[in-house]
Amino acid sequence: MALAVALVGVTTVVLHVSGALASTRATLEVMGFDPDRARLIADLVGASLATAAGALVTGAGRSSTVAGIVAGLALFGHTFYEETRAAIITNGPAGAFDPLGWALTVLTLILAFAVVAWATAAITAIVRGWLIAAGQDVVAFAGAGRRPSRLRRPASVLAVAVLLAVTLPVFSDMVNFSPDAHMRDGRVGIVGLAQAGILSPQLGPITGTSQLMVAGGSGQGGSGGTVLRAGAPWTAWQPTGQGQLVGASFAAPWIGGQTSTARIQVYLPPGYGSSNRSYPVVYAVPWASNLWTGGAGLTTMLDTMITSGTFPASIVMFVAQEGGAYPDSECVNAVDGHEWFETYLTNTIVPYVDATYHTIRSSAARSVLGFSQGGFCSTMLVLRHPDLFSTAVSLSGYYEAGILTNQTRNAYRPFGGNPTVEAQYSPLKLVGQLSPAARHTVFLILEGDPSDQFYGAQYQAMIAASQAAGVSVSATQSPTGHGWPTVRSLLPQMLVTLAQREAALGVFA
Repeated sequence: MALAVALVGVTTVVLHVSGALASTRATLEVMGFDPDRARLIADLVGASLATAAGALVTGAGRSSTVAGIVAGLALFGHTFYEETRAAIITNGPAGAFDPLGWALTVLTLILAFAVVAWATAAITAIVRGWLIAAGQDVVAFAGAGRRPSRLRRPASVLAVAVLLAVTLPVFSDMVNFSPDAHMRDGRVGIVGLAQAGILSPQLGPITGTSQLMVAGGSGQGGSGGTVLRAGAPWTAWQPTGQGQLVGASFAAPWIGGQTSTARIQVYLPPGYGSSNRSYPVVYAVPWASNLWTGGAGLTTMLDTMITSGTFPASIVMFVAQEGGAYPDSECVNAVDGHEWFETYLTNTIVPYVDATYHTIRSSAARSVLGFSQGGFCSTMLVLRHPDLFSTAVSLSGYYEAGILTNQTRNAYRPFGGNPTVEAQYSPLKLVGQLSPAARHTVFLILEGDPSDQFYGAQYQAMIAASQAAGVSVSATQSPTGHGWPTVRSLLPQMLVTLAQREAALGVFA
């Protein structure tokens, strides 16, 4: 049936263009899936949703099933092509191309998408029958027993289809980020001093407990001498309005990845276009802006904090690893030379940003932000490049390079299992190797749940290593574990600490 095929095709295009499938893939990667597995799972889900749309509206189960199979294979086609190309040119220790195994893989993929599409169509047929019966009952009741015409039945099905179209994206975000992802708009309430926490009308009290640990000692609250500066000197040029998100593309810093280009997204703060001022820059790694926005409402959070004067107008660069050669880039130069994310960031992106945008071109005004793998990235990059960056903001990160656990199954890959290379990137070791001058300029803003067996242990180990090295730390304890709700709740508090650190370094003088 032509209408069913058309609906399946349109739904597939909408899922692809809207970014729903990309968000699902990215979330799966955050959870530890490598990009190809994430794409396969997301594309199976996409094929199922497209099949359901065609079968629900038209009742043409067979046509919807066939169209769903084709749609799913089309979605996964590029990934499969790249995998095939890589397998054909592989030789040596990595093995050689196996034509029989390739054919079996093709058959398995077709069968997998066929089973998903068929099962979806079968279940949808049952649901459609229930909906039509319910619609007939309603119409019969309203019409005092009159039998409904055939024209009224598709109307009830179409109404349900519209309802599903509205709610499915919300459900996707609930699964990808947290069940309450759409209950909050990203705006924050009253943000006090960093060590005092946050009180939000939407969220109520936020219970993250922060402690400022100053090099050579430790202290609670206050400005910590010259480590943090209380007050908000940046309000002398407090803007209004909303920020904007723009993008740029670069030659990919990898060989054999899924794409030949790498994209960055740039958050320009409110008032940027009408001001000649220069701005601090936050480099967010290695996740794209859609994850930060979906998981933590970051752009809205930045808008409200900037326009309320609780955070200085800043440029935020989202530098993502999506499409790279490794499931987890770890933001490093891979030992086999197939990826060079670190050099890409430091030698390409930072100079590009300073040449393109109004930036404060000093390490004091550059910071690196990350969550999970990004927590490792942010801390590692600041410790390896204190001449470029001064502050790391790490949410629920880990600090041992190449560590292999259930949470970090792919973290070892870029290092090739080489302990010498791992030592060169491990924040737990790097912090003790800083020069005396860098120990006074580098500042670490760390968050973790001490009760978490993995991330909590890493968090406490990094605090101890920093104290032993004489590096100042702001440590925030969270009881909410490893997830985007923690980022959403505690990031405003940590951004205030970042601003106070930049003020202490004279960024806003």
